Amino acid sequence: MFFLWLLLAVLTAAVAVQEPVPHFGPFCGTRAAVYDNGTRATNWAEYIAEYELKSGLSGQGAVDAWEAEGGPIPWPRMGAHGVVIPYCFTQAKDRRNVRNVVENAMAKWIQYLGGPAGRESGHAIRFKERKDAHEKPMYCAPTNYRDGWNACLDKDTVAIEYTEGKGWGGSVGLKRNGKPWQNLVHIADGYTLLGAMHELGHVLGLVHEHDRSDRDTYIRFQYTKLADWDACWARARSAEGDRITPDGLCKSMYRALAYDCTCATFIKNFVEPGWPIKPRSGYDLNSIMHYPSQNGYAKQACNERGEDCALKVWVDWNNHGFGTTLLNQARRPSEMDLLWVKTTYPF
Repeated sequence: MFFLWLLLAVLTAAVAVQEPVPHFGPFCGTRAAVYDNGTRATNWAEYIAEYELKSGLSGQGAVDAWEAEGGPIPWPRMGAHGVVIPYCFTQAKDRRNVRNVVENAMAKWIQYLGGPAGRESGHAIRFKERKDAHEKPMYCAPTNYRDGWNACLDKDTVAIEYTEGKGWGGSVGLKRNGKPWQNLVHIADGYTLLGAMHELGHVLGLVHEHDRSDRDTYIRFQYTKLADWDACWARARSAEGDRITPDGLCKSMYRALAYDCTCATFIKNFVEPGWPIKPRSGYDLNSIMHYPSQNGYAKQACNERGEDCALKVWVDWNNHGFGTTLLNQARRPSEMDLLWVKTTYPF
């Protein structure tokens, strides 16, 4: 009887730690599109359309307007050993809604890295909320203007925003171009600890593992099986007619973003809005930065029954004839993830 009770307790605990599928994007990894006056565009499609209206440019070449030169950089050292990543919540309601999950995710990263920054843990990372002289939180935006930036805050601060019903996202590394909102984390309703940890991985500088150039050896990805494919394709065809092809849409960062297609987050060799990826180690299916088969971009049939999934892992990397299976969600940063952080931000 005791054994049966113990088994039941273990199974109950196992069920308790299961988390819902995080709805990443759109688009996970994408920085905010910011106009010259420092305010944010509603979406990339709006930003691109206005840019083209002013410049008369269109097509892939317009990517240069996104101010991506130099791309993201590692967070700088504050003194001999410390690397402080400052953050603020957009407004008080954002802090109320997502502070717990975000700060728990920060604590989990520090825990998996071996504890606080120091010689023993081997890393220098510390997350720190911006506060005033009275230790009260400073918010990214003024109370009466959500899209404005708090003039008392350094623009390099990571802005954490609760985006109800709009999905997840995390900018990659530090963007230092003189504009606000370049270092931004979106946390939506349905948020999970794992999802928040994934977005903080972006903040540290990690990109999606499944976007590497060598991914086809390890996974099979079919963008026509994404949940939004039919609507995405209809928008592109309506605008460009027979001139556009499925590959022309979902292998072009510019077009995928312009037509608000989630395939943008799966384009090989690049992270939004068009920075090239530089692998530092072997392919890592266990990375917290690798999307699982069942994710926020997948069809309902995939998330509920494991059927018709856009992303699956090859059973045998050396012989694809053995077919594919589902790739499960990583439950924590992998050893390669942690090694990358310690190599990038050593104590």
